[in-house]
Amino acid sequence: MNATQSIIAEATTPSGVVASLSTKPDDATERRLAIDAAAGSMPAFEQIAMIYQAPLLRFLRRRMADSIDAEDVLQETFLCAFRKIGQYDPRWRLSGWLFTIAVRQAATHRRRMRLTTALGGDEQIDPYPHPDDAAAERDSSENVWSVARRQLSTDQFNALWLYYVQGLDMPDLARALGRTRLTTKVLLHRARQRLKPHLASERWTDDRKGTP
Repeated sequence: MNATQSIIAEATTPSGVVASLSTKPDDATERRLAIDAAAGSMPAFEQIAMIYQAPLLRFLRRRMADSIDAEDVLQETFLCAFRKIGQYDPRWRLSGWLFTIAVRQAATHRRRMRLTTALGGDEQIDPYPHPDDAAAERDSSENVWSVARRQLSTDQFNALWLYYVQGLDMPDLARALGRTRLTTKVLLHRARQRLKPHLASERWTDDRKGTP
């Protein structure tokens, strides 16, 4: 592990979550941090990691086999972001850019796990359940996402989570999913329609007022 990996690992370990910033900075501050990080400022990048590690980890825990895999992908996400920070376009929201990387790193990790299984490695683990699911079922909001994991495709789940929970707007969401805005809107609509029979008591609307 090189020096950069060590710093990022320290900033994104479970113990580091305690140091996460509780208040998200405004867009101008985000852009300044990204610009400073692109110019080589490690403190600026560490601050970015502290701001986004908690929401990214929460998202990844919903997509990976277990917490260990989620933490591994979180570090891979920040390492990739560090290497590519010079390519960041300040016109984009930093959160959208980071979640785009996380989605792709998670997909790469799952492909690698499937390949390992195909080559006779460890038994493949269902990518949906999470050790905290039993506790999550006691919370109605968490239960919504448990149902969503079982009923939706990966892209549909990612679209709903990033839109309703992380608050990505349509351009950032489309970019994170690698789709056009139109196909992203269709994806959201179909995901909501697919969940309706399973969540009769919940309201899924085109705006976030119906966010479960």
